[in-house]
Amino acid sequence: MDMSGPGPEGADSLRRQLQACLTALDTLSPACGVAESLVGKALRGLVVEQLLLSGGDPPPGTGSRARRAWQRLQLVALGAERAGEGAELGSLLVDAFLADPHPFLEQAQHRPFGQIHPDLVALARHDLGQLQIAAETGQAAVAAAAGVQSASVIGPAPRGGGRARQWPWQEAAKCRRQLKEDFAAAADWAALAETVADHLCAYGGGVFFGCPAFRFQGRAGRARLEPIADFAGFPLDWLQGNEDRVMVVRQNTLNLLAGHRAHHVLIWGPRGCGKSSLIRGLISQYYDQGLRGIEIHPRHYGQLDELYELVRGRPETFVGVLDNIALSRHDADFRLLASALDGHLTQVPRNLVFYATSNFKDLIDREGERPEGLGRLQLDEEFANLVNQGVRPAAYDPQQAERLDEQRALDDRFALKVFMDLPRKGEYEALVLAYARRAGLDTPDADLLAAFNVWRMRHNHDLVGGRTARDFIIAIAPHAESQPGPPTS
Repeated sequence: MDMSGPGPEGADSLRRQLQACLTALDTLSPACGVAESLVGKALRGLVVEQLLLSGGDPPPGTGSRARRAWQRLQLVALGAERAGEGAELGSLLVDAFLADPHPFLEQAQHRPFGQIHPDLVALARHDLGQLQIAAETGQAAVAAAAGVQSASVIGPAPRGGGRARQWPWQEAAKCRRQLKEDFAAAADWAALAETVADHLCAYGGGVFFGCPAFRFQGRAGRARLEPIADFAGFPLDWLQGNEDRVMVVRQNTLNLLAGHRAHHVLIWGPRGCGKSSLIRGLISQYYDQGLRGIEIHPRHYGQLDELYELVRGRPETFVGVLDNIALSRHDADFRLLASALDGHLTQVPRNLVFYATSNFKDLIDREGERPEGLGRLQLDEEFANLVNQGVRPAAYDPQQAERLDEQRALDDRFALKVFMDLPRKGEYEALVLAYARRAGLDTPDADLLAAFNVWRMRHNHDLVGGRTARDFIIAIAPHAESQPGPPTS
């Protein structure tokens, strides 16, 4: 790497360009945080060190600091390449702008361009113009540090091949690449404000751009949504069996998408019957209508109020996924979750419902406890509850029924409890054959089913569902992994 700088004849021109880059970064509006982003800080550091190097007598250590600044910018570019984005300086600055909590960008996600406040439009045009200057003049620092006159910070990353299924959220990435090509070809970035707004209105911005699902990361007062980079999309029509029960959950989801009140849902049943795949399939099916998933770990049950504020008012609708719930009656988490779902002073946003999966219909393991007597009867007749005033047992707990009520409170938060049953023999055989054909296998049906029965008994799969069918196909045809996977629970 040549860090000696240009010859004397080009030093003045280089310094003018470097100074113009710093001025452009400094004159971004207070609403724009690109200068404080990773790429902004790396570019500023590189430009400052290159300014010192271009002088007649640079301070000691300037060369090594310039190398470190160049390496920081390279690392930012490498991160962009890993994400499938361009590594050119202009592309990096556009990415930083699109990820910025700029008020223009925030409004653009919720309304068409014509309804955005004119002052915000003017602010965005100003910032885009300054970023264009920073991109064009900052390239002088990049070229001087790299020792080459090239527009790229690093070389382009190789694009992968394959015949993976194209999901609707991948269309957003394609449109983002087209948007950045528009920037690369534009003589005036400020003129692209409307194009940017249309893009964000269609596909979202920041962490919400082109992302079907998130993980809720809760830290005291600093909760955030972390995009799931490789969401396990699932074709909803691959679920076979339980059609009427699936329709209950699907209709509840459609109510949510239509802006109506929707219920929290408990999807329960034996292992391998497709409980989690149903939720993944709904997110995949209705992504284009704004449905998104949020994976919630039990350790964050006490911070759901912060989640509510992250999604409240967003144009998307969200399903909070509580996967594989099984709580002990001695675990305080069930009280936190029950209160957050219905009971806090904070109202659950209208664009959020919770879908839980469990092997149990009763979410709290009550370890066989049952109240003494016949239980309370909700009747109108006088003395209806005298049925409970029988002979008092020796070990009498006067609050046993109330304790059981507290544990049942979490169950009651899920108005819909949908049972997903394992398929019958004919149904799971149809699953095996369907997955095999999708994987490109042409083995005769009888031979394939015979091999499946041997395989599942040899590997102790006592209950057969979609997961077992999937695992068998992968075992005999590993290439099937390149296709969307069959159901898992």
